[in-house]
Amino acid sequence: MKLVSHSLIDSVVGFLQLVFSLLLPCLIFSQLGQAVTMQKMLDWYVSSPPIHVCCQCKDVLHCQSIIIVRSLKTFGFNDKYF
Repeated sequence: MKLVSHSLIDSVVGFLQLVFSLLLPCLIFSQLGQAVTMQKMLDWYVSSPPIHVCCQCKDVLHCQSIIIVRSLKTFGFNDKYF
Protein backbone atom coordinates (compact mmCIF):
# COMPACT_ATOMS: atom_id res chain seq x y z
CA MET A 1 0.00 0.00 0.00
CA LYS A 2 1.44 3.37 -1.03
CA LEU A 3 1.49 6.18 1.48
CA VAL A 4 0.20 9.64 0.61
CA SER A 5 2.98 12.11 -0.15
CA HIS A 6 3.87 14.77 2.37
CA SER A 7 3.23 17.59 -0.07
CA LEU A 8 -0.41 16.50 -0.43
CA ILE A 9 -0.83 16.30 3.33
CA ASP A 10 0.80 19.72 3.76
CA SER A 11 -1.48 21.28 1.17
CA VAL A 12 -4.59 19.74 2.77
CA VAL A 13 -3.50 20.96 6.20
CA GLY A 14 -2.84 24.42 4.77
CA PHE A 15 -6.26 24.45 3.13
CA LEU A 16 -7.97 23.39 6.37
CA GLN A 17 -6.14 26.11 8.30
CA LEU A 18 -7.22 28.68 5.71
CA VAL A 19 -10.85 27.58 5.87
CA PHE A 20 -10.76 27.57 9.67
CA SER A 21 -9.20 31.05 9.86
CA LEU A 22 -11.74 32.46 7.40
CA LEU A 23 -14.89 30.80 8.67
CA LEU A 24 -14.35 31.03 12.42
CA PRO A 25 -14.81 34.85 12.56
CA CYS A 26 -17.95 34.50 10.45
CA LEU A 27 -19.32 31.97 12.90
CA ILE A 28 -18.45 34.14 15.89
CA PHE A 29 -20.06 37.27 14.43
CA SER A 30 -23.19 35.43 13.31
CA GLN A 31 -23.65 34.16 16.87
CA LEU A 32 -22.88 37.61 18.27
CA GLY A 33 -25.49 39.22 16.03
CA GLN A 34 -28.17 36.97 17.43
CA ALA A 35 -27.09 37.69 21.00
CA VAL A 36 -27.40 41.49 20.77
CA THR A 37 -30.97 42.67 21.31
CA MET A 38 -32.53 46.09 21.73
CA GLN A 39 -33.09 45.45 25.43
CA LYS A 40 -29.43 44.61 25.97
CA MET A 41 -28.40 47.76 24.10
CA LEU A 42 -30.65 49.83 26.37
CA ASP A 43 -29.20 48.13 29.44
CA TRP A 44 -25.67 48.94 28.27
CA TYR A 45 -26.63 52.55 27.55
CA VAL A 46 -28.17 53.00 30.99
CA SER A 47 -25.05 51.69 32.69
CA SER A 48 -22.72 54.10 30.89
CA PRO A 49 -23.73 57.50 32.46
CA PRO A 50 -22.32 56.58 35.90
CA ILE A 51 -19.07 55.67 34.20
CA HIS A 52 -18.98 59.09 32.52
CA VAL A 53 -19.65 60.81 35.86
CA CYS A 54 -16.77 58.92 37.47
CA CYS A 55 -14.47 59.91 34.60
CA GLN A 56 -15.43 63.55 35.00
CA CYS A 57 -14.71 63.41 38.74
CA LYS A 58 -11.34 61.83 38.01
CA ASP A 59 -10.54 64.61 35.54
CA VAL A 60 -11.43 67.31 38.07
CA LEU A 61 -9.22 65.70 40.72
CA HIS A 62 -6.41 65.35 38.20
CA CYS A 63 -6.60 69.04 37.28
CA GLN A 64 -6.60 70.02 40.95
CA SER A 65 -3.49 67.92 41.61
CA ILE A 66 -1.75 69.57 38.64
CA ILE A 67 -2.57 73.02 40.04
CA ILE A 68 -1.18 72.03 43.46
CA VAL A 69 2.04 70.63 42.01
CA ARG A 70 2.60 73.69 39.82
CA SER A 71 2.01 76.02 42.74
CA LEU A 72 4.50 74.08 44.87
CA LYS A 73 7.14 74.42 42.18
CA THR A 74 6.70 78.19 42.19
CA PHE A 75 7.55 78.22 45.91
CA GLY A 76 10.96 76.65 45.30
CA PHE A 77 10.29 72.92 45.55
CA ASN A 78 12.39 70.99 43.07
CA ASP A 79 11.43 68.07 40.87
CA LYS A 80 13.15 65.65 43.23
CA TYR A 81 10.12 65.85 45.53
CA PHE A 82 7.72 64.73 42.81
